[in-house]
Amino acid sequence: MRLLFIAPPMGKMASKYLAPPLGIGILAALTPSHYEIKFIDGNIETVKILDGWDIVAITASTPAAQAAFKIARQYKKTGATVVMGGMHPTVMPEECLNYADVIFIGESEVTWGEFLKDYERGSFQPVYKPEKEMSPLQIPVTPRKIFNKRGYLVTKTVLVSRGCPNSCEFCLVKKIYGPTYRTREIPKIIEEIKSFPKGGMPVIVFVDDNIVGDREFAKKFFTAIIPLKIKWFSQCSISIANDDELLDLAKKSGCVGLFIGFESIDENNLISNRKNINKTASFVAQIKKIRKKKIIVHGAFIFGFENDNTEVFKKTLQFAREARLDVANFGILVPYPGTPLYDQYRKENRIFDYRWENYDAAHVVFSPHKMQPIELQKGQYYAMKEFYSWKNILLRIISAPNLLNIILNLSQINVVKELEKIVQESNFI
Repeated sequence: MRLLFIAPPMGKMASKYLAPPLGIGILAALTPSHYEIKFIDGNIETVKILDGWDIVAITASTPAAQAAFKIARQYKKTGATVVMGGMHPTVMPEECLNYADVIFIGESEVTWGEFLKDYERGSFQPVYKPEKEMSPLQIPVTPRKIFNKRGYLVTKTVLVSRGCPNSCEFCLVKKIYGPTYRTREIPKIIEEIKSFPKGGMPVIVFVDDNIVGDREFAKKFFTAIIPLKIKWFSQCSISIANDDELLDLAKKSGCVGLFIGFESIDENNLISNRKNINKTASFVAQIKKIRKKKIIVHGAFIFGFENDNTEVFKKTLQFAREARLDVANFGILVPYPGTPLYDQYRKENRIFDYRWENYDAAHVVFSPHKMQPIELQKGQYYAMKEFYSWKNILLRIISAPNLLNIILNLSQINVVKELEKIVQESNFI
């Protein structure tokens, strides 16, 4: 049996943050040894249409959906059975079934083995959906040999947990992974960390949505990896700054940077989007507390919420500077299919662009409440351009002169160039 995994290209914006798609690696680990396996990542190489594959498995996020559909059509012509999983099939199953023979809804690891058995019997189903969540997470060690050794910004990635205790209106995490925050067994995580070869990028990235979603587990995990003497980066909520023991253990275990979604500096935006855990009045003190541990803070903000007007760009930029954020992303609000926000905006007839490739946080696809679409588009570019001027980059690197900070800041230069092109090509009615 011959099995080809494909990650379709996600566009120029997504390619700035490249890491091997861990989900595909996990499925490869769960595939029986009598399968010949190959992986093509459209973000770092051309997706060629090759004959002779029995199964072609495509992972599809919403920004990559159109590319996934095109690849699926082409591979169907070769006689391959085309299967599709990931974010977009989970939230738009009927659309994806127009292009794939089989789709996976939710966690495909749960039903992957069942599908392969059905396929070998010649009686597979069109839809595979797990009856319940996988708890604890039974994730095998990923076979890294299927990934290209070059082309990725980050190569050492590990999954620790899935889910998030928050229920933000614009977020898909609970739609995809269910309502429960779940973790892997700590010995299994340590086994995977130890499997990495020496050399290469020295920082391990834990690809969680919120690595401190379960504080007690996080404390046990951080304690367990202290002897490994690794350096790591992950995503979490700003609430880590409210627990001194947790923050101390994160630092002792090797934390060098945290990606934190502040989303907005307007309290009303946070409340209306059910991100009540964030309190804007505490942001500066919390950031200072984390940075005092010599942990880089990579802050993320979203423009386009209901309370945002054209003043939000300068105000947020000023906050990011005053808070001394090491790195920042300023994205445009995306009403992803499957979110309450998408349902609301569709009902209000505010979505004017259903081209999925534009659902990348760099294009305006809806009508904002207190500004015009072009104002939102230009405002994002302005904030990114100002924050990532050469002068400001240099000042931040001098403030925190380490390799991770340098890489994260310099990686944004091309992002700014792409945003400029998007503004120039914008044609809002």
